[in-house]
Amino acid sequence: MEYEKQLLQKQGYHVLKTLGSGGFGNVYLVFKQDIGIVAAKVMKEKDFDFNEWKVGLKLGREGKNPFVLKYISTTINEEFAIIIMEYANMKSLQNLIDKKKVIPLGIVRVIMRQI
Repeated sequence: MEYEKQLLQKQGYHVLKTLGSGGFGNVYLVFKQDIGIVAAKVMKEKDFDFNEWKVGLKLGREGKNPFVLKYISTTINEEFAIIIMEYANMKSLQNLIDKKKVIPLGIVRVIMRQI
């Protein structure tokens, strides 16, 4: 993780905190003067799926779906791929389910439309 943070710092990002980690990499909350606060996903280059990234980039740039995160940039650096994307401050759907909170109907509709 420390090496990943150093890679982000070399690109001019200030790492604010770690948002999460999983089988395909780690996600950090970062700040850069020209783009503000964003999320940076760092993964091994071998795990990076260029075709999946292209689809996500296209969906985000079309701007038709406000629930798709917008990709800002991607850099393949040494053995890592770094994807800079819009920061979503909500946790995962699983997190909502685990907390067993009552979800307003409007939010349920938005979630169901995405499934």
